[in-house]
Amino acid sequence: GTPTPTPTTPPVGPPPVVTVHCDWYAISGGTQIDCLTEFNEAFNAVTWTTTGSASPASQSSGAKHFSTVGPTAGIVTVQAVVCYNAVCTTSNVASVVIGQAVTIISTDLCGAMISSAGHVATANVDNWTSDRPLPTGAFSWIVNGNIVGVSVVGFGGTSASLSFVLGYTGFSIPLVLEYSGDANWTSASISCSILEAV
Repeated sequence: GTPTPTPTTPPVGPPPVVTVHCDWYAISGGTQIDCLTEFNEAFNAVTWTTTGSASPASQSSGAKHFSTVGPTAGIVTVQAVVCYNAVCTTSNVASVVIGQAVTIISTDLCGAMISSAGHVATANVDNWTSDRPLPTGAFSWIVNGNIVGVSVVGFGGTSASLSFVLGYTGFSIPLVLEYSGDANWTSASISCSILEAV
């Protein structure tokens, strides 16, 4: 006869790692903070806790999502504990810096074919809009693991330039661009490669 197929069962929980992500937006008199976590393992309890004057400060609804209201400025942290019976996993601590815009940066150096004799590179805060404060802070340029320079975002602008000489040749050179952030903008970094002309 034909064997009876074995039904698939969800992985036994709780998940070995729980990652929490949060977004926020301003509301009248405060800040709405929405957090979530995703995993496939079985669970039967999720407890959310916060710091930083959020309300509600905790919730034990068993849901994979959580909403709370924070102050108009400051830092709120959110953490989840996911349990399957008596076995539990604690998530990362997600920090929400209220009042800071999440920074998206870019540079014209990514994928560019440049000469080993020198290059002027530009970095940008891409998501600045006229209703937000101008970013300050500095960009650090790390080429092949070495800091080749630091450039400060110019007064009244959203970009910074750096002129440098590589001093060696190659075909693909790793670049890391790091932005320090400021009181209004989060820190950010990107990684890519420079294509160098021999």
